[in-house]
Amino acid sequence: MKMKKVTGTYVLMTVGICLLPIVPGFAVCGRLPATMATHWNFQGAVDDTMPQTIAIVCPPVGLALVQGLMAACMMRQTKKRTTPLPGLFLVSLWLLPVISVVMNGMVVLYNLGVNIPVVTITLLLAGLMFILIGFEMPRTNYEDGRALMRPVPRSEQSYERLTRRLGMVWMIVGVVMVALALIM
Repeated sequence: MKMKKVTGTYVLMTVGICLLPIVPGFAVCGRLPATMATHWNFQGAVDDTMPQTIAIVCPPVGLALVQGLMAACMMRQTKKRTTPLPGLFLVSLWLLPVISVVMNGMVVLYNLGVNIPVVTITLLLAGLMFILIGFEMPRTNYEDGRALMRPVPRSEQSYERLTRRLGMVWMIVGVVMVALALIM
């Protein structure tokens, strides 16, 4: 199996993708309201707003900062590795860039007057992420789990049993979220 490392280029690329929604936000800022809807309740009604510039800039920048910190930590971790990076880590590296592009794009489109099913898209995205994480969780090896879990699993067998069960729970939650999105 080819060794997967998190490099500086990888960090910059994922952080750049987190910041990407700022560009179209400013491109259409003349057509956006001064106060933008930024949060919706479960019924799809707007329940929070922000000033335009803050709504366009702050969420992507906040996600980019968290992404940069997380990716830098993973880059540091992979420098010492001789085994492939677990798929769970690679999946987690792409979660925030996807969230940034989809959610911030949705905020801009909604405020441009496009009728977007916000709750449906949010549930679909969250459900698919839960399914993907649940799928990758049991594939993480015992040594990686020992480095991350507290308390440390007593044996490789108990670790595998735990990750299979947790992965199944995450996948079931994800399937429920997708089903809710499809019936709403």
